Amino acid sequence: DGELLHLVMSGINRAEDLTKVLDRLTIEGLIASEEDYNRIKNLVGKAISDPKAQDWFSDKYKLYNECTILVSNNKEAARRPDRVMINGKEAIVVDYKFAKESDEYPEQVRRYMRLLTQMGYENVRGYLWYVYKNKIEEVKNI
Repeated sequence: DGELLHLVMSGINRAEDLTKVLDRLTIEGLIASEEDYNRIKNLVGKAISDPKAQDWFSDKYKLYNECTILVSNNKEAARRPDRVMINGKEAIVVDYKFAKESDEYPEQVRRYMRLLTQMGYENVRGYLWYVYKNKIEEVKNI
């Protein structure tokens, strides 16, 4: 179920894309029933209307879903955050999580944040989004 939800979340650029994404996944056979369709629509619809996230699904930002960031050192050759939003020198990175919270997750987002800072973005913020819990947690860049 987490993989399907990840497909839905990564397919949404703006809030109004939700139904279109769900319809496409139904046609592709990935959503098997009307019950699943409605359950996912309610869960994701509630998540993307969260006041913390509303701007993320508007035209305010240039959006990069699951973009690959290439790095010059061997330790971190390529990273792929779930959602990166850019507005001028501001960058926001969001990583979706569908499992229970883990101490490893904030460090993963911090790595993305460091990479964006190295790319020249001055105001970089990062978030973990626990979709099932509808919990958005800001990750501080330590």
